[in-house]
Amino acid sequence: MNKSEFLALSDKYLKGTLTPEEELRFLDACASLEGRVPQWDEQLLGSQQVVKDRLYENIVRTATRKRFNYTWLRVAAVVMGISIVLGIYRAEIRHQLFPVKMLMVETGKADMKRILLPDGSTVLLNKQGSISYPEEFRDSIRLIRLSGEAYFEVTHTGQPFIIQTDKLSTRVLGTSFVVKSYPGDHQSKVTLISGKVAVQQMESKDGVVLLPGQEVTSFNGHLAVKNHVDTAWMNNKLSFRQSPLAEVIDDLERKFDIRIQTDDHLLQCLIYVDVAPGDTPMSILGQLAISLDGKVLQSSPGVYKLTGKGCDD
Repeated sequence: MNKSEFLALSDKYLKGTLTPEEELRFLDACASLEGRVPQWDEQLLGSQQVVKDRLYENIVRTATRKRFNYTWLRVAAVVMGISIVLGIYRAEIRHQLFPVKMLMVETGKADMKRILLPDGSTVLLNKQGSISYPEEFRDSIRLIRLSGEAYFEVTHTGQPFIIQTDKLSTRVLGTSFVVKSYPGDHQSKVTLISGKVAVQQMESKDGVVLLPGQEVTSFNGHLAVKNHVDTAWMNNKLSFRQSPLAEVIDDLERKFDIRIQTDDHLLQCLIYVDVAPGDTPMSILGQLAISLDGKVLQSSPGVYKLTGKGCDD
């Protein structure tokens, strides 16, 4: 018996509308599920004994109308156990009996992908990123896992929409925003385009609520909010406005597949620079060196050293 047929019969069973043939098939299926019923949550569902007593009364009344035999009683006992779950905790048994398939989408160094989620929400996944999500949103929340950078347009369904990265958790109902959190990057950030989002650090649980046009950055365990929106990457461009050098270096390393070395005291210097088509790593790093009152050297193929006196507070 497949999933859809089992769930359809369970609905008819709870309504008392099964035909004799359907009832036999359903009881056989229930008997085969013995021992696979999830643990009872009394705090959530109330007294298990009260529910069992009520179901037992229904079974006894039914038994008086059927031929009394031990086989029927054994199946009835299984039905009583499965009915508790089907009638009150049906979503949980669906998870255990018919697990939701998880889907993953990845992008390479040269491509971005647009993804349609099961609830109608859309995601634009930036280069060298990955996203995983369930084939069907069954829970009270819609949980997405992201590595990299992505722009989200979330459909309002009443279920909270949560994006988890290794550093941040972002919770929304319906809005548009960007989450950026690549493994190994110096910092992670969330940029809000419209609506409202709550952002929380995974480790410290510190959090903030963003308004449209705001951006929160997580760096060294601290959150910083500023008024800024940057979506240039959606048009395959890089544009930095008051961006920490740490973020600029991370993005340049990904774009050109290079390695950039610099001193720690420079990482939070704020940078203004645009990366135009045809720009080379040396030309861009040269601009950065000027703003930092320093210089850039290429120590080996694909490896650059950026130095400087620093920046104003």
